[in-house]
Amino acid sequence: MFFACKTLVKSTIPVSSMKFIISGMPCCGKTYFGDWLRDMHGYTHINLEVRITEQGSVLPPTLYVQMPQWLASLSSRVVVTWGYKPVNKGFEFMRQFEAAGFTPWWFDTAPALSRQHFIMRDGEAETRRDFEPLMEKLLESVPLISATYRERRIVTLDENGYLAPEAIFAELQAASAA
Repeated sequence: MFFACKTLVKSTIPVSSMKFIISGMPCCGKTYFGDWLRDMHGYTHINLEVRITEQGSVLPPTLYVQMPQWLASLSSRVVVTWGYKPVNKGFEFMRQFEAAGFTPWWFDTAPALSRQHFIMRDGEAETRRDFEPLMEKLLESVPLISATYRERRIVTLDENGYLAPEAIFAELQAASAA
């Protein structure tokens, strides 16, 4: 079951000055796309997820009430990637990002593909420990996900692989021009 659809929401804000907050299924390319926007289009990319590097784990800052407003003040082009746990507090925090001028987008894939890529990235043990409980919560949260992201959902990973960042960006641009 996918959470997403290909319908795009209309916006009058040009993509060059938009602020995005991107969430979605595990291993569907959120961070990669945020890095790509940073590298190719000069966006400020803030990743609110733990990141494993050669030097060790990079922990995100503690979330706090003023964070969305502060992040919005950094630049006219900001992308936040956040694979938050789908609990009420997460959805409430997402609304604070919207109030600060961020457009939320949901990056989607089939749960089986998400799991397969999670195993490749993190291994079997971590998948059982982290992915399975998260997927259970995601499936329970479909109504909240749909209400939060509405038409701003895009399938970024399918059986043919990841959607190219240029194609994702083109869809975001089409949504803003429509």
